[in-house]
Amino acid sequence: SACCRSAKAVLERAVPPESLPPAACAHPLKVVLHDLCRAVVREQLKPDDFAALLAKEELTAIRPLLQSNLADVFWFMGLEIEAQEDSKLDAKKLYTALIQLSIKSSLVDGDLLCARLESAELLHELGLVRDATAFHKGQVK
Repeated sequence: SACCRSAKAVLERAVPPESLPPAACAHPLKVVLHDLCRAVVREQLKPDDFAALLAKEELTAIRPLLQSNLADVFWFMGLEIEAQEDSKLDAKKLYTALIQLSIKSSLVDGDLLCARLESAELLHELGLVRDATAFHKGQVK
């Protein structure tokens, strides 16, 4: 939704996890980031606008929280895209491009993605691992 496409909206939702009620749903920041990412994958928001929003200077103080939550959102979106039957290929291309842009724009760290994302093939496609099979074997051990 358009209401969450501002740095202020991101900042307002960047509350420490320990301040949330125990039975809370997703962290409010994850909800905003998920909405933004979905808008990009659905071609409702330009990837460059997404990157510019999250790179805003006023978000510097929450950068570690932002990176961690964004990595989680990318993991979840990967599951969503895999579960889609129709238009999976287009969504996957846009999703992969979004992650690549996020890495390039320093919105998320490659090492963090290696720890969070489960798809060795995706990590290979992103250039984060050389050999998807070897990476997968290393994860299984």
